[in-house]
Amino acid sequence: MMLFVSLGAWCQVSYQLKKHCGEQFISSAFDWLVTPLHSVSKIFDTNGDSFAQDIFIGDPSKSVECKKYGVLYHHEYRKGQDKISIIEDDKTSNAREKLEYKHKKMVDTLKKTEEEVIFIRFGGHALPAAAWPYMKDREHISSEQLNQLPISIQKALPNLRFRIILIRDAQYMNSDIETQELDNRFSFLHVERGEKPRWEGSDAHWMELINKIQSPVEALA
Repeated sequence: MMLFVSLGAWCQVSYQLKKHCGEQFISSAFDWLVTPLHSVSKIFDTNGDSFAQDIFIGDPSKSVECKKYGVLYHHEYRKGQDKISIIEDDKTSNAREKLEYKHKKMVDTLKKTEEEVIFIRFGGHALPAAAWPYMKDREHISSEQLNQLPISIQKALPNLRFRIILIRDAQYMNSDIETQELDNRFSFLHVERGEKPRWEGSDAHWMELINKIQSPVEALA
């Protein structure tokens, strides 16, 4: 049996993994954040100790972001009539406590498992951070930038057997990846958006993708 963990960038990943993977899905702090690529390593490198630090209202998101990690806390704060998030001390404390707990619980769970773990990330840089998964990346992604992910995960979880699957959409995600320079734990897959793109994605297309990952006869690119 393999376990599945979301690395963002959006909540579409955790929504679909929870829907299709059941007990194989391990919840984490990435589930309901908008998480740019560079933020993932920062969170692993600091063991999630700095959520909701130095927060501000981001642009164009109009949601709360933090300077430490650069993630978007889209679901942690209520919005005013102008659809701009309202920063409140109690919400900040709750977000910090909840997300730190979720990250550490995920790490503790993975430290104890002997199963292979599949980390799934949908999207590229995800900048500027915004709560909509169909925006074109402004910059290319290099193999060096991607390779930081397994480095940070391995440092936090030195005994873990894992792979990272990057879900790509050529229309939105740029890439400048020399595969021979890429960590061999990476694989790439494509998921269809459906005729009318929704934040949660296409259930049918995600089910097909997850079945492909779990099938021992399927080769991943």
